[in-house]
Amino acid sequence: MKPAPFAYHRPISLDDAVRLLAELAPQDGRVLAGGQSLVPIMAFRLARPAHLIDINAVAGLDRLAVRDGALHIGARVRHADFHRPVGEDPLGRMLAAVVRHIAHYPIRLRGTFCGSLAHADPAAEWCVVAATLDAELVAVSAAGERRIGARDFFRGAMETALAPEELLTEARLPMLPDGTRFGFAEFSRRAGDYALAMALAALIIVAAAWMAWPRDPGLTTAAAALSVDEIETARERWVVVYVSGAVVHPGDWDSLTLGMCNVFPKEDSVNGQIVVNGTMFLIPGHQFICNEATTLTYKDGRVTKVEGGSEARILDRWLRSFHDDKMFVSSHIGFGLDARAGPPPIPNDIAGWESMNGNTILALGSNVGLPGGIGGVNDAKAHADLTTLGGDFLLDDQPIIRAGEFVYPGLQA
Repeated sequence: MKPAPFAYHRPISLDDAVRLLAELAPQDGRVLAGGQSLVPIMAFRLARPAHLIDINAVAGLDRLAVRDGALHIGARVRHADFHRPVGEDPLGRMLAAVVRHIAHYPIRLRGTFCGSLAHADPAAEWCVVAATLDAELVAVSAAGERRIGARDFFRGAMETALAPEELLTEARLPMLPDGTRFGFAEFSRRAGDYALAMALAALIIVAAAWMAWPRDPGLTTAAAALSVDEIETARERWVVVYVSGAVVHPGDWDSLTLGMCNVFPKEDSVNGQIVVNGTMFLIPGHQFICNEATTLTYKDGRVTKVEGGSEARILDRWLRSFHDDKMFVSSHIGFGLDARAGPPPIPNDIAGWESMNGNTILALGSNVGLPGGIGGVNDAKAHADLTTLGGDFLLDDQPIIRAGEFVYPGLQA
């Protein structure tokens, strides 16, 4: 069979492509990039678009570059562009390992990464990669640009969150830190056939970092200060949470030496910067000891900027992955008070790390239903516990910790 009659359009700029799509999408206009999925179903007349908008002449859509901690993949980037690793890093090696499973070589020369995502075939390898890494997908229309997380983009087999008048211009995959291990497996009856099953897993490994504490003197000093103007709890000013369990003693300073003290900042009251250089516990998600510094900027109770290296990008992407602004709101802030505590033998001992003397505890996200029946009203989707050594902590302009040392009366070790 041959395709049903259609009108062919070949824009040379993104503005022209978007304009045509806005005009022709209501008339069943479709975008053509590689055509390796669309053209076969047109040939069987399973799809009968009245208009085809060919974007292969649109400048700039063939860009493949690393920028802002992510690999940016334009709408015209072909499968074959990943035959060789796009970089000497875990992500480049992962894509090179996956691409050899896609169909046959002639198809890989024409088919595109973004086209595969837009088609959303459950047997498509790139869809699995995007979903696993929670890629950020950029859709453009006459109304503007929209960024969609992969978990929200895929709605089912052959179904996505793209509106008919939107063009998927770019996919952004997060760069994976050194130490990442991955595995990909696929089962099909013959090489090049559609996959009957496939799986991709990526694991970020921090190897025995707790054996050397501190690892780098430059990472154990938080140069900036975090200031909390007002504290509000469901009962009184202070909430004490012991390592041994949830025991609440509001205002009792004398019995804090074996645990930690947490305070719930009043909404919009946290301002300043702090350097996270101890641990990150992202629940659910990653748990690791920091090998580099991550700087958080707070403004009016909310984290407005996350700066640093690969670990900062992990934190930033994890917070954004929930598509919930409340994840960036300060949950509780506190400090460890156990002068005898040292780095725990296992990295996921949250209470052990947080109780270390002079450790500042920074939490983001949910604070509803915390131990002891005291908590806040932030019902965010998840919770992050971050720790730092060597920081400054001020409450109502009263210094509590200076450079990791308690200066508040009654709290000195």
